[in-house]
Amino acid sequence: MYAKRYEMENHKTVLWLLGDNSPLFDIQRAVTDNLILPVQGYGLKAICKHNGLVNFQWEVDESGSQWSVVQFNKYLTENALDKKENLKKEILGYNRDDVIASRSLEEWLRNNYCTQQS
Repeated sequence: MYAKRYEMENHKTVLWLLGDNSPLFDIQRAVTDNLILPVQGYGLKAICKHNGLVNFQWEVDESGSQWSVVQFNKYLTENALDKKENLKKEILGYNRDDVIASRSLEEWLRNNYCTQQS
């Protein structure tokens, strides 16, 4: 979506990252292609916050991708160092929680849906 928004769909780095030989793994695609879950949407938060599934909770409940963009813009324009530092902590906390949630989702998938090969 960002590549389209910034008219970079044909940029060689974007093509490489999103192509068939990408070094990235899209965990959402793995979930949507293989599972039917009792959630409204298949975003990271919807799956991870569900207490019958992953049950991971973000530190700041209202945080999200759009929230982080707003907070980052506030950070860039904030002049008071103490407020700026608090904004930075919140943004980094949200990013940390996203990483931990992604790992928690991976572990949940492995524990519930992957077979062990001997």
